Amino acid sequence: MALGGSLSGGILAVLLTASLAAGSASAAEPEIIFAEGFEGTGPLANWTSDDTDGAAGRDSWGLSSTRAAGGTRSVWCAQNGTNSVSNQSNALLRRYDAQMDTNLVRGLGSLSSYRSAQLRFSFWAETDPLDARERLSVWGWDGNDWILLWLQGEANSSGWRSAVAPVPVNTTAISFNFRSGLGLPVEEGVYVDEVRLEAEPKAGAWWPTDPILIVGIGTGVAVVGTGLYLASVRRKRAASPPPPPQGPQADPRRSPKDERKG
Repeated sequence: MALGGSLSGGILAVLLTASLAAGSASAAEPEIIFAEGFEGTGPLANWTSDDTDGAAGRDSWGLSSTRAAGGTRSVWCAQNGTNSVSNQSNALLRRYDAQMDTNLVRGLGSLSSYRSAQLRFSFWAETDPLDARERLSVWGWDGNDWILLWLQGEANSSGWRSAVAPVPVNTTAISFNFRSGLGLPVEEGVYVDEVRLEAEPKAGAWWPTDPILIVGIGTGVAVVGTGLYLASVRRKRAASPPPPPQGPQADPRRSPKDERKG
């Protein structure tokens, strides 16, 4: 992109030439909103985790080096907490606890300047095949309620699998949820890794090939010249994500039309 400009009488004129053809926004690559490989060594940054059940103690997501889809770490659903029967740490036993309802939540800010979005991630699962509650699920907060975006299908993933969950653009937070029943589990549980949120910008937010003149007067912007009209010169972004709301309580008995199985 070539830039040139001059300042006169409080008016800034900038000439821009871009390499994208007019009207070719659909050919552009999706924008990556965030990518997370969980390779840190301390507390989870940008994420919060809690157990909203707590009847068998507080068990929550945390960094684990036991399994990884990429790199050396991932997050495990029961990394933090102790077994409610043996009182040993979950991490030592490599088993999740009973009566868990643990959420891993991340705020997103606003996605309103995008046409669509999708969450890509990898997961490893070994859960109770006889209890449909013991599944990984993904939820989105729309400002009023948690909406189910994706639900684990088979109890055993047979290794790492990739999954994609469509994310409505009114979503302001996402949550990975894992829930367990009353019986003492003998399975390892669920790991998540390589999480990435992608979004497709709305049409009209791309530069055309033909040179155009953009004149900035105060806080307003006027477009002069030939080529595709720009819907906006600068895409709106939230300065920082709002505090994420409390995570969902996953219920696999919800309507099947809400479920997208991996």
